[in-house]
Amino acid sequence: MYSLDKANKLYSEGKLEEALIWYDKAISAYSNCAQAHSSKADALEALGKRQEAMIHYNKAISLEPYYNIKRGFALLRRGDHHDAIECFEKG
Repeated sequence: MYSLDKANKLYSEGKLEEALIWYDKAISAYSNCAQAHSSKADALEALGKRQEAMIHYNKAISLEPYYNIKRGFALLRRGDHHDAIECFEKG
């Protein structure tokens, strides 16, 4: 999946806004790709767009429950320990 690979490369280079464009392309092509939603959520979280990030974490979780763990780490970084623990227990 070229667009997801491109987005991940841009993310790793710190080009978050550009990565978001490519995550959107990946999601457009593969709307049920949990990894694309989760990775987009990571980029949004890094940009401080927390509410939007949670939408994509939740979508990833609805597709693959494993992604509860990534959502848990995001909540933990925010200091929301109670909700983070719940995610880890579910994941």
